[in-house]
Amino acid sequence: MVRQLHKNHEVHYIAFDDPANPQGLRRSSEYCSYAYPVAHKVVPKTSPAFALQLAQGLVSPIPVAGMRYESEAMRQMIRKVTSEYKFDAKICDFLFPAIKKPLTRGELKKLGITPDTSETEKASKASDDE
Repeated sequence: MVRQLHKNHEVHYIAFDDPANPQGLRRSSEYCSYAYPVAHKVVPKTSPAFALQLAQGLVSPIPVAGMRYESEAMRQMIRKVTSEYKFDAKICDFLFPAIKKPLTRGELKKLGITPDTSETEKASKASDDE
């Protein structure tokens, strides 16, 4: 789908630069105009760090699979790029980077959610103000 969009539109691609899977960014010119790599290394499932992630998963609302891809550097890159450019649409083709993305009021309404004084609205307001 993104490859087809790229034929007639400018596509910006923000992605993890994982040394274990370099082919995505290496081939990004096939489907984007601009690529923004974010360094990220997923810990091996046989490491003590993964055992710690499993333990955190017992008390976290975010699944372990999501925690493995949680990245402040990714959030910063998304904020940077979206503040520098105006986009007609934003696509997140991998769910986990979107876990903590604050939704704007318009995005909430598209999902059929009426903003109230919840944490989501506060995050949405902060996102609208940026």
